[in-house]
Amino acid sequence: MRTSLGGADFPGHLLWFNLAMDESDPILGFTSSWVRTMAPRVPRIHVVTMRRGQISPLPPQVNLTSLGKETGTPEIIRALRFYATLAQILRRERISVCFSHMTPIFTIMAAPLLKLWKVPVVTWYAHRAVTRRLRWADRLSTRVVSVNGRSYPLVSSKLVQIGHGIDTQFFEPAPNVSRSLHDILVVSRISPIKDPSVLFEVVPKLREGGLPVRCTLVGAPPDRDLEFSRQLERKLVDKGLQDQIRFAGPAVTGQVRDWYRRCGVHVHVAPANNAVDKVPLEAMATGLVSFSSAASLQETLGQYRDLLFFKENDPDDLKQKLETFFRLSDSERENMAAYLRNRVVQMHDLRNLVDRLLDVFRSCTVPGKGEADRPIGQS
Repeated sequence: MRTSLGGADFPGHLLWFNLAMDESDPILGFTSSWVRTMAPRVPRIHVVTMRRGQISPLPPQVNLTSLGKETGTPEIIRALRFYATLAQILRRERISVCFSHMTPIFTIMAAPLLKLWKVPVVTWYAHRAVTRRLRWADRLSTRVVSVNGRSYPLVSSKLVQIGHGIDTQFFEPAPNVSRSLHDILVVSRISPIKDPSVLFEVVPKLREGGLPVRCTLVGAPPDRDLEFSRQLERKLVDKGLQDQIRFAGPAVTGQVRDWYRRCGVHVHVAPANNAVDKVPLEAMATGLVSFSSAASLQETLGQYRDLLFFKENDPDDLKQKLETFFRLSDSERENMAAYLRNRVVQMHDLRNLVDRLLDVFRSCTVPGKGEADRPIGQS
């Protein structure tokens, strides 16, 4: 049972590792909302982050330490600072659990000191990549947590499936904003692994069939993929699609929500074996129907999986399914959107995620407590 802001239903202090605390980061901007939602439930959170950026004031029970990547601090200095900070926290505080969010390297680095102080470590990982670091982190963790079984790439007896953490009170439909039905939205970093050029074939074919669709790509490439992004833009020009498809550039969280609320449908382009991304879940929470080529999302799509899941790199399959969607009545599309939002709330709401995380923490600290082996969601 949750308690009021005056108390906490997990009595122990929490050590939290993550990559960034930066609300302006288009990928990691959500981390502060996770910390804020957890804060009323525990007496104290010590966040150690690789990088600190733009962030509004945190709750008083949260202590934030940055290792200094934002100021260009050399890696060796950041490593020394990590150990100095960790030792100081462990000496001064009675830490009950360490939560390592998408930071296998921190799990590995901290393991000797955490073991010395008898602090269990719970590692969150949701990505398709299997690395040596991940294998070691899995061995050194007390528990590992992920969205679902498809989002954790190792077979592990330590895995607990807890859903994602979508702030469905923030990502919700706007009551007085009308959607433009034929506006297709893609929100993603621009990279080869999430190559959006399948839309370069789908959009012209839909228009040839009489559907006045347009497509907006929201996102930016990481530095390593700048040339790939330039190639895509040249390809767009070569095909003469500038009036049908546009690159809108990066957007912060609030701007992305505005896109979700205005457009008529979202397309999530990803490898079939991709982990569950936050983006399609955010879109569906905001009342926007999302098509996806990631098999890991099928559970959330529920009764609409046959329509909304399309084959990876198959423009004909996507085109056919989009045509079917556009032929539905307004009430059918509205019912679909309401169903999908409800699925996200049930399976991936941030407050439910915190409940499940606290359950996992209890199972690490008090043998026999919690329901850590119970997977989330229904097919």
